[in-house]
Amino acid sequence: MRDVAERNFRLARSRALSALRPMKLVNTTLKQPLMSSLKTGTFLLCAGASFFLSSNHHAAAGTPRPVVDARTIDGTLNNLANPDWGATGAELLRISATGSTTGAYYPDGGDGSIIRGTAGSAYAAPGPRSISNNVMAAGNAPTPTNTHFMSGMVYQWGQFLDHDITLTEVSHDAGEMSLIGVPSGDILSPGIPFSRSIYAAGTGTSAANPRQQTNELTAYIDGSNVYGNNATRQAALRDVDGKLKTSAGNLMPFNTFGLPNASNPGQDPTQLFLAGDPRANEQLGLTAMHTLFVREHNRLVDALATNNPTWTGDELYETARKIVGAEIQMITYTEFLPAVVGSAAPAAADYGYNATLNAGIANEFSTALFRFGHSLLPEHLPLAAVGSEPASSVALRDAFFTTGFFAGDATGSTDRVAQLLKGIATQKAMEVDVMIIEDVRNFLFGPPGAGGMDLASLNIQRGRDHGLPLYNDVREAYGLTAAVTFADITSDADLQAKLASVYATPDDVDAWVGALAEDHAFGAAVGELIAAGLVEQFTRLRDGDRFFYIGDDELMDNPAIDEVIDFSTVCLSSVIAWNTGMTDMRANVFMIPEPGAGWLAMIGLAALAVRRRA
Repeated sequence: MRDVAERNFRLARSRALSALRPMKLVNTTLKQPLMSSLKTGTFLLCAGASFFLSSNHHAAAGTPRPVVDARTIDGTLNNLANPDWGATGAELLRISATGSTTGAYYPDGGDGSIIRGTAGSAYAAPGPRSISNNVMAAGNAPTPTNTHFMSGMVYQWGQFLDHDITLTEVSHDAGEMSLIGVPSGDILSPGIPFSRSIYAAGTGTSAANPRQQTNELTAYIDGSNVYGNNATRQAALRDVDGKLKTSAGNLMPFNTFGLPNASNPGQDPTQLFLAGDPRANEQLGLTAMHTLFVREHNRLVDALATNNPTWTGDELYETARKIVGAEIQMITYTEFLPAVVGSAAPAAADYGYNATLNAGIANEFSTALFRFGHSLLPEHLPLAAVGSEPASSVALRDAFFTTGFFAGDATGSTDRVAQLLKGIATQKAMEVDVMIIEDVRNFLFGPPGAGGMDLASLNIQRGRDHGLPLYNDVREAYGLTAAVTFADITSDADLQAKLASVYATPDDVDAWVGALAEDHAFGAAVGELIAAGLVEQFTRLRDGDRFFYIGDDELMDNPAIDEVIDFSTVCLSSVIAWNTGMTDMRANVFMIPEPGAGWLAMIGLAALAVRRRA
């Protein structure tokens, strides 16, 4: 079965790459409406409004009805011919052949490096921490903000979205744990804890059968980070009336169910919030985003229940769940992707379901290319002035797993959720480059005021653990030309020298490092390789999804849904407005206007949120 699935995937990948190549990413320009809006400060109400205001979409007719054909919680049966495609537990797909020759990479025990090459030409690859220290350390120097007008919402939505579509669990077996070696006297001495990813049964037995890691989430953009990816978590999160459970202050519920949740060692699990994804407490901005969509689900249930008093809790839940999933898709395709890759972004309006297309997540995408957002992270999370609360900030290194930060929200004395969402939307993101801030390069997931781990080293080692091919091999797999010199990767002479200090040639560069080092494609905020990876993956996530919102008749041709949501008003700023009461944000919160440009207040947006039946 794997052979058949792999053949089908590679055929579909070939089609997607063929569609990508004519775009000529290096010559891509942003669509004019976006660029002109940045210069004038005027924005369309929502980026996706044009589709719903065109003749392609009409008001639904007939009797209001609840959703019947709902997604399964684990993603099975989305593709009826291949019911496990994109489902929880499916193997990560590969755009290119594994780079491992042994079935798995094994650190050599010295500095966390690996042995590459063949007998007679073997050499030790540079250790992850050495690469991090010599190439990626921002140090005390100020890291540059991006020149593409992206706000902090790009990294925040990227993380939230990532936690909807990818999760690779790590092993807790002693034999799968080790320390990534560090140089003598390093702040992270004696080493950085690392656990290898779990992998599919029956793989990893030989060079011909390397490890194949699995995705513990559904691949589909379906809101599994809100609702869960299995029946147990789903049941713990919802109430019988169709709403999602909350705690005081309209916050997420606490994890009193003993369900798996990421945390710092020794933390009381009952003091962490419970969400659809176990990583919801990783940092405060992410927690705020999760809270936002719990509130959005419950807002929709209230509206649906008012209009349809005879509906059951299940009917209300599934209908609201379908709307929320569509909102997440809309925001991703009409706002997030254009902000990152410009007009090369797959357009939602180009959707055409293809049952031969496997929407599964590619290992190269999840383990390297979609981790570009780690470069965007700021040293401080900004809190905007909201109500009587003045503007302030919190250091990112002090924002990991700190749910007590929202204690005032529970009593009504603060509104940290609103402050964070507005603050991140008005913050200019860092540049997409190799510079990684110290808050995650030396203090990742450490208790406030203490040291932690190195995200850069973990990313490099994770790529090696997964047997990812090296940078040039991945470029060629995506239809791009290989770099011959370091100057082919970057025009920055200092960065060329840094790369040459740890890598012998461009052929030796780890994929994640090389992708971040690239000069940006024209009109995009990222280099060619990251852009190609995003276009390829999100094309399959669109066309391989039977429930993608534009083609979902239960969603787009249903009076009950039309009565409670006007899809032409859906963008991230409107979801924030509907659930926080803030109506003074830009319509496109993913972009920052040029200095001096005007700011568009979202006047009347809250009034459009719910339309009652006459």
